[in-house]
This record gives sequence, C-alpha cells and structure tokens, in this order.
Amino acid sequence: MSAKAKKITIIALIAVVALAALSLGAWGVSMYFLPFGDSSGGGYTISFKSDTILMRSDAVTAPASGYVRRSFAARVLDSEGYEVEDADITYSVSKQVEGVELDEDGMMSVYSTLQKGATFDVTATYSAPNGEEISVSKKTSVKKNSS
Repeated sequence: MSAKAKKITIIALIAVVALAALSLGAWGVSMYFLPFGDSSGGGYTISFKSDTILMRSDAVTAPASGYVRRSFAARVLDSEGYEVEDADITYSVSKQVEGVELDEDGMMSVYSTLQKGATFDVTATYSAPNGEEISVSKKTSVKKNSS
C-alpha cells in the first residue's frame, strides 16, 4: 500500500468515527458512568452516587462507642443523561438490623449497639413522572468492632 493510500485510509477512518460521534450526539445519546447498579424506566435511570463496596473485609464496622455513617445517596438521570433536580427518592433496607438506621436522605448510621453482623440490601426507589417505579439495590455488610 502506498503512502498516499495509507493517508487516504486514515483520513476516511477518522471521518467515519467523527460522523458516528456526531450522529449519536444528534440523537441525544449520552454516555455516563453508573456505579454499582442502575435501573431504568420510562427513559429515567437511577444509580448510587458512591461506588464504594461495603462487603466482607470492607463492611461497615460499628465503633466501640458512638456511631459511623455511610452515604447511600442516589441520583436520577433523565433520558438525556441530565440529573433530575430534587428527585423524590425513597430509601429502604431489605431487613431491619438493631443498631442500623437509614435516613430519608440515604445516610446510613451504624451504632455501637450493633449486636452482630448482618448482610442486607439498601434500595433506592424513584417514581418516574409516567408512574413507573425504578429502583436500584446495593448489597452491604455491617460488623461489630472486635476490640
């Protein structure tokens, strides 16, 4: 292949990639990162803001006294990838554990009163304007401080 043919091939390849990128943009396709699970419905997507894994050795450890907090805040993105401001997200845990509380803003508190470790799901749920409910869950573990 001659140098001129190589140059034409490279230019054509760049043109095809640029055209594809412009086409996707024109159709409103957005790329965004959704850490650790997402669920979509009616063009809306919900995901946790933090990608922290809270399992096994990284489980949330109850302190000897007081409490420790972890955020399970989620965000809702519309069909164009923009965050929905003031989205009404509800949070829940799959099972109640003494010494663990989950606030309405997605902040989990683990108190020193935790008697034994547990594993459960934290779920964030959003009701889309079309009435469809979307949710995402994150498995987490809590453990008692051994000291």
